[in-house]
Amino acid sequence: MRSRPDSALSETIATTLIIILVVALAAIIAALIMGIPLLPNKPVLAAFSASVVMGANTSSAYGLNVPTIQLDQMAGDPLVQEFATNTHSTINGTKIKIIDPTGKMITVVSAISLRDKTIRKGKSYYIFHYTTGETNEYWLTNDPSRVFTKPPTGSGVLPFSPHGKWRLVITEEKDTNMVLYQKDLNL
Repeated sequence: MRSRPDSALSETIATTLIIILVVALAAIIAALIMGIPLLPNKPVLAAFSASVVMGANTSSAYGLNVPTIQLDQMAGDPLVQEFATNTHSTINGTKIKIIDPTGKMITVVSAISLRDKTIRKGKSYYIFHYTTGETNEYWLTNDPSRVFTKPPTGSGVLPFSPHGKWRLVITEEKDTNMVLYQKDLNL
């Protein structure tokens, strides 16, 4: 007598495989519709250098001895910043934050003098303090004359307040949401 093949086992395996395939396909379609990337974004790679340089103030008592931050990209990918030109504006994409000695985090905004929306190797940026009556008074520019030229009236730069150890943090928040650089600076 001949034994019959176990067809029930084959049907169960086939049904399970079909269900797994349908669920996987539904998950892929849902991810595409909801805008969830199927593969992780390529990480942004960039190396920076930050140092304290002395900027100019209108007060003759300060001259060129008001601390500001000079930021240089040493290597890596160009980083995109999104901001409104010719006005003070928040910066999206690559964000620069500073943390004062008391632990308060401040997001640096674009100065009117900031040009070029791409941070690239070989270009210096300056973070300075100046009061304008706005909420945030720590600014980013790539115009050295805004920091180093002593104006006849008004303008200039002011000391960071309060004095002490500040932390500089650069984040890429457009694609990868990661910290690119951190450094403590005495200001």
